[in-house]
Amino acid sequence: MTSVSMATQATSHCRNRWQVILLLVMLSLLFAAASGESVAIPGYSVIRVVMDNNYPPYVFKDDHGNLKGITIDQWRLWEKKTGILVELTGVDWEDAKSRMAAGEFDVIDTMFRTPEREQQYAFSKPYARLQVPLFFHKDIAGIRGPDDLNGFLVAAKAGDNVIEVLKKHGVTTIAEYPSYEKLIEAVRDGKVKVFTVDAPPALYYLHKFKLHDQFRSTEPLYTGEFHRAVAKGNPALLTTLENGFAAISPQEYQAIDVRWMGRTLNNAHYVRYVMYLLSGIAAIIGGLIIWLWGLKRAIKSKTRELATSEMRYRTLVDSSIDVIFVLDSAGVFRFVSPAWEKHFGYPVSEVIGREFPPFVHPDDVLPCTGYLQQVLTTGQGATSPPYRVKHANGSWSLFIANGTPYRDSDGAMLYLGIARDISDQKRAEEEIRTSEKLMSTLYNITQYPFTNEGEFLDHALDEVIRITESRIGYIYFYDEQKRQFTLNTWSKGVMKECTVLEQKTVYDLDNTGIWGEAVRQRRPILLNDFQAAHPQKKGLPDGHVPLKRFLTIPLIQDGVITAVVGVGNKETDYSDADVMTLKLFMDSVWMIAERKRAAETLILNSERTLVLLKLNQMTEASLKELTDFALEEAVRLTKSALGYLAFMSEDESILTMHSWSRTAMAECKIIDKPIVYPIENTGLWGEAVRQRRPIITNDYPAPSPYKKGHPDGHVPISRHMNIPVFVGSRIVLVAGVGNKTEPYDNTDVQQLTLLMEGMWRLLERKRSEAERLNMEKQLLHTQKLESLGVLAGGIAHDFNNILTTIIGNAELALMRLNPESPVLENLQRIENAAARAADLARQMLAYSGKGKFVIEYIDLNRLVEEMGHMLEVSISKKAILRYHLTLPLPSVEADATQIRQIIMNLVINASEAIGDKSGVIAITTGCLNCNEEYLKEAWMPERIPEGNYVFLEVADTGCGMDKGTLGKIFDPFFTTKFTGRGLGMAAVLGIIRGHKGTIRVQSEPDKGSSFKVLFPICTQPAEQCHNEANDGLWQGSGTALLVDDEETVRDIGSEMLKELGFEVLTANDGREAITVFKTRRDIGVVVLDLTMPHMDGEHCLLELQQLDPNVKVIISSGYNEHEINQRFAGKGMAGFIQKPYKLSELRDTLNSAL
Repeated sequence: MTSVSMATQATSHCRNRWQVILLLVMLSLLFAAASGESVAIPGYSVIRVVMDNNYPPYVFKDDHGNLKGITIDQWRLWEKKTGILVELTGVDWEDAKSRMAAGEFDVIDTMFRTPEREQQYAFSKPYARLQVPLFFHKDIAGIRGPDDLNGFLVAAKAGDNVIEVLKKHGVTTIAEYPSYEKLIEAVRDGKVKVFTVDAPPALYYLHKFKLHDQFRSTEPLYTGEFHRAVAKGNPALLTTLENGFAAISPQEYQAIDVRWMGRTLNNAHYVRYVMYLLSGIAAIIGGLIIWLWGLKRAIKSKTRELATSEMRYRTLVDSSIDVIFVLDSAGVFRFVSPAWEKHFGYPVSEVIGREFPPFVHPDDVLPCTGYLQQVLTTGQGATSPPYRVKHANGSWSLFIANGTPYRDSDGAMLYLGIARDISDQKRAEEEIRTSEKLMSTLYNITQYPFTNEGEFLDHALDEVIRITESRIGYIYFYDEQKRQFTLNTWSKGVMKECTVLEQKTVYDLDNTGIWGEAVRQRRPILLNDFQAAHPQKKGLPDGHVPLKRFLTIPLIQDGVITAVVGVGNKETDYSDADVMTLKLFMDSVWMIAERKRAAETLILNSERTLVLLKLNQMTEASLKELTDFALEEAVRLTKSALGYLAFMSEDESILTMHSWSRTAMAECKIIDKPIVYPIENTGLWGEAVRQRRPIITNDYPAPSPYKKGHPDGHVPISRHMNIPVFVGSRIVLVAGVGNKTEPYDNTDVQQLTLLMEGMWRLLERKRSEAERLNMEKQLLHTQKLESLGVLAGGIAHDFNNILTTIIGNAELALMRLNPESPVLENLQRIENAAARAADLARQMLAYSGKGKFVIEYIDLNRLVEEMGHMLEVSISKKAILRYHLTLPLPSVEADATQIRQIIMNLVINASEAIGDKSGVIAITTGCLNCNEEYLKEAWMPERIPEGNYVFLEVADTGCGMDKGTLGKIFDPFFTTKFTGRGLGMAAVLGIIRGHKGTIRVQSEPDKGSSFKVLFPICTQPAEQCHNEANDGLWQGSGTALLVDDEETVRDIGSEMLKELGFEVLTANDGREAITVFKTRRDIGVVVLDLTMPHMDGEHCLLELQQLDPNVKVIISSGYNEHEINQRFAGKGMAGFIQKPYKLSELRDTLNSAL
């Protein structure tokens, strides 16, 4: 081949190769007309931006420290487009990231998108694709990728991701440099021959140091993308950024890129140079060889320059986020950039050679075809109408193209276009419009005047239909407990079109079709093809409004679905934006309704509180006056026309009408008004009792299986609501209201229930207060009687000593006096008067509570039940009595009065242990088989036999006792808890001992106490004891010791004993009696007074028994025999004689003892 042909071929090759590339330069003009105007983006006046300061040609510092580069120029152009001031700061990259994270800046630029950074930032679309190839010196051959680097020292920037890529390919000889400039300086100085960095800064510094013709590059190892990012949670700012950069035209972007990356080489200069050489050949034939040699060098140099420039523009095309494409006049793709595959998912190879219509929405094909023909026919560039492009996954995106015509080397007219995805922009614009419409609607609805909730929700539904561009809609309330929908309102459009004969207002969830899925799935349900088959559909009733499209959402408040809202028949498909609009709007509507409802409830609560306060102040009112007043207020608070109140029997079988409202009484024409209503005979109003819940009937005339008809003259009923009032689990009354002008709802139920419950508590408190006052009077009376009893007992004791002398002397005088003596009648009168005085003393002792016990067979269960009311009014109101009575229970032989005192004392003690806190007092009865081990733990010092016992246990949840307290509880006068109320724990123990029982006590601090009293089971009736009559001739013998501190008693007692045949010794107290007894060991019987100074009878008895265990001691006292028997039980007392006594009584006692 000749040198001329070589030159021609090279020239032609260069021309063809650059033809397409030169066309790319034209792209800078494409968007100028369409995007040249400034856009107004409200909301910001200044935006602070931080970025890397060393990434040429995108951003770097010049010799004066000013930021320069592609990114800087783009931001300055953005600033002009938006009118928003931009403060740009370039720092070291690590510093930039940390300061952005600290909140010093609004935007961070030159950032790669990673999953870790997505947690912190929201990213813009990529605006630059950055290839990272291998660069190697032209003298090195055979390097195609990282696997060919074995034996080479490879340079890279410290910290770059490419270092990890190299290591993964086994490259270990890596020289790291702190910056791109330092790395290229090392290349210039010949320190390295192979390096890898991002292509843009590499090419920049290679040109800066005039090394661009010394190095070649491989295919990219990988490609990164530049993004701009804002802090997560600031979508408005991100939208502002995107809209501003979208306003910059492709021509303006292209101009910035050309400025910093350079223009394509001008081939004309090379052609002229060749022509000059050819002319030189003609003129100077001898210089041909020299010229050929120079031409070869020039071609080689220009080819390298051409390759570098081609790589630059190839990088520009490959990194463009817009789709660059070429169409011929038939609409066939001749070229598409790699961005096509990235956007749509189709490989480029499947697009080249195919017509464009299959990729465009059918509705947009005709406008696009017209636009293409316009550009090719007029020869003028233009902007296309928006058109939709189909993705490989079937979705669609909205694009707009700027294009220009040009001719190829064959002269054919082609279309060169740049297409940009404007889906996000349009979506953002649509969202802004929707948001503005929603905000306007929300503001308007907050200003909407309404008098009731139904009116407000009707208006809200109309607004929902308007802003979602629907034709119909509905609102249903939902009750999660009942799983039931209740219609609130249908839109006007539905009511006009619906011809369903029986229009239901209540639907069970389980019977609903697709519209119930919003509740079942607890999420919005959207159907844009309602006619399509769906497994959840259950069909529509005849006459239902036809449905094309349908959207429904649940309203969820604090995790509970309270309502569902639905719209339908929009002309276009419903979208997520409609779902969000519907949800936001209805949430706001519900909040307004809740606030209104809360305000009304607050007013009603205040009014109800005033009613209850008024009731509490009606201290002199009767029960009827109180209930009538409460009923009238219930009618007023629920806005009803009439009302009634009935009390329930304890077995909940009968309602007794107690009050009718005034209006009901005025309108009622029933002649014979019944008062008592058996529940089984009641109709609908009795359902509140049968179902044990409030009953609302807002359509009373409608048929109901529960109705039983009204008597003639009954007040007509249109709406009705009644509620049961409970105390614990028992219904105590039923209250009802009726004929409200609006439907009753749960608010009415709440108001009526709270008012009636409050009324009942006030009635109970007044009743309890009356009972308490009565009990206090009784208690005060009892205390007075106790005080008088103590006084009477003391007087009776002393009086008996005096009467003993009088009666004894009178009896002896009568025995010794001649029956015909004139003083006989006087002595008899004295004896009779003394007998009456003795009887009076016995009455005084009985009055003081020291009378004789009445022993009988008793049933502890019956005794406890009889005391129930007394026990309840005697304990704290915070204490609860619980009974666990075993039935049947064997009887016990006991004194009922004393057993009552035991129960009362133990229960009151338990109540005081509970104190001001809430607690439980449990009374339990039952039978126990007690063995010796069990009985050892009892408190009774005397052992009782093993066997079966009836027990009575009183347990509490009070404060309990420690061991120290537990050891003293039965000591006399240890505690004053029962002062003025009973015997005390020492007396309780004495009563139990007297009944041959025992008691077990268990207690721990803060865990309560338990007192279990055991009584022997009675197996047979008590035997009747009859003393055999004495013939009055019995005579004693031996020596008797009479001990008494009253001299007159000693004198008459001595005479009586002598009369009975005894030698008598006397002593005036116990101490003297011991002395006498020691000196006279022949004493056969001792008559011992109980109450004496120095040493009383009890101690004297113990001393005498120590001297002679077999001594016979008869106790003499003014107190009753039972009390003495209790006191001296088990102490060896031979007998007892109660003062005053007669000679015959003394004879009988001595006869029994001896």
